[in-house]
Amino acid sequence: MYMFALTVSTVEPKTMADSAWIEAMQEELHQFDILKVWELVDKPFGKNIIKLKWLWKKKKNEDQTMDVKTAFLDGPLKEEVYVDTQTPIPQRDGLQIHQSPRGIFINQAKYTLEILKKHGMEKGQSIGTPMATKPKLDADLSGEPVDQTDYRSKIGSLMYLTSSRPDIVQAVCYCARYQARPTEKHLKEVKRIFRYLRGTINMGLWYPKGSGFELTAFSDADHAGCVDTRKSTSGGIQFLGDKLVSWMSKKQDCTAMSSAEAEYVALSASCAQHSRTKHIHTRYHFIKEQVENGIIELYFVRTEYQLADMFTKALSEDRFQYLVRRIGMRCLTPAELEVLTNESA
Repeated sequence: MYMFALTVSTVEPKTMADSAWIEAMQEELHQFDILKVWELVDKPFGKNIIKLKWLWKKKKNEDQTMDVKTAFLDGPLKEEVYVDTQTPIPQRDGLQIHQSPRGIFINQAKYTLEILKKHGMEKGQSIGTPMATKPKLDADLSGEPVDQTDYRSKIGSLMYLTSSRPDIVQAVCYCARYQARPTEKHLKEVKRIFRYLRGTINMGLWYPKGSGFELTAFSDADHAGCVDTRKSTSGGIQFLGDKLVSWMSKKQDCTAMSSAEAEYVALSASCAQHSRTKHIHTRYHFIKEQVENGIIELYFVRTEYQLADMFTKALSEDRFQYLVRRIGMRCLTPAELEVLTNESA
């Protein structure tokens, strides 16, 4: 898991003639002109075409296929739209889940292989950590710019992978800050993440059988970790028994004047996430009693067990590998998973 910021308009349009609808349409049309995503669809249509009573046309007598905002679907349109059901929809491997008598293993090995091949990173030497300890990334205003589309494509591929790979969350989120003007320096760090993945393709989350339901959280902050804004990074991680259930890495909105202030801002975010996690798990009756009556612990002091460190800063390989093991991540090959599956309970 990682945190996103969502901006929602306070204006609720009432009709298609509303200025907010018109503004949304114009914005979408502008994006289509830039990205060149419109495609002509020929008629007559075959039997596998679904005919719906709404349509958007660019020109007379030309049927256009395009992605549209929900705004178009909420209002009545006079023309017709056609949907080709034969066109394949791109699919991604959601998570791979392997069950065995000893526990559950979740990973995205197939997807990892796909993105390594897609971005030409399937060959070469691997590396032990996804993020270099020094120097820290900055805006690199004098650096050589690189292809923005390619950079964003790499970041998008990595973001999708973080649903089962908390070990790369900090590095990916850090590199994602520079998508507006990526340079060779930024691209080098993104490629480092791919090099790390190359050596950890089969890494995933291991959920052992029989752990308890005590809710435990760790919080940490890297004071003034952002070189450009001097803002700190909040990190948080939560366990239900021995099972990792949530994690986050996020640049703080405010500029902390001290490390103590940065820690308390991170603690506040962790408490909010902790409350949401508890609420989610207590909604299910089969674990309600255990969670509500269990021990709830929140750690934000600096100790050898401060697991949130890996979500706020770059670490040495020894320290990083130690924390990866402590949060319950394992590298299990298909052969090892088959052995676990065939074990007797």
